[in-house]
Amino acid sequence: MKKRLIGLVLLTSLFAFTVGCLSGSETVELYFPNTKDNSQVLSCDSVQSVERELSEEVALIPEETIRQLLLGPTESEKGSGFMSVIPEGVQLIGLQLEGSIAKIDFSAGLNQVGGSCGTTMARAQITRTLLQFSEIEEVQISVEGKTEDILEP
Repeated sequence: MKKRLIGLVLLTSLFAFTVGCLSGSETVELYFPNTKDNSQVLSCDSVQSVERELSEEVALIPEETIRQLLLGPTESEKGSGFMSVIPEGVQLIGLQLEGSIAKIDFSAGLNQVGGSCGTTMARAQITRTLLQFSEIEEVQISVEGKTEDILEP
C-alpha cells in the first residue's frame, strides 16, 4: 500500500512537472521612452526595454509582442518612468515578413503622434521591439497601407 502511494505521488509530480514545462512562458522585450532617464533629453530615439512574460505559444510571434506594446506600460512600469508615445486605441492591422523585412501596418491613430521627437520615439518603440526577433533585420511601418506621409511631425 505504501509503495502504491509513493508511486502515485511520484506519477502525479511527474505529470505536474511535464504540464508545467509544456505550458511555460517566455520573456519578450517591449521598448518605451523613460521620463526618469536624463538621456531622453539628448536623443528622441532613446527607448529602453521592459520585460514581459508571455506564454510560449505566443512569445515567438512578433504580432503578439506588438499587441503588448500597444497596450502600453503597466502601472508599475509607469511608476518607474516608462511611457508610450503611441496613442491609445491604435490597432495592429497586420504584419508580414518578406525575407528579413517586417512590414507592419497600423490603424490611422498612429498618425496622431505629435512632433518630430514624438514620431521618432514611436518609430523607435516599434522598430526596437521587432528587432529582438532574429528573423527580422528591417522594419517598414505603414498606416492603413500607406508608407508615405506617415508619422510626420
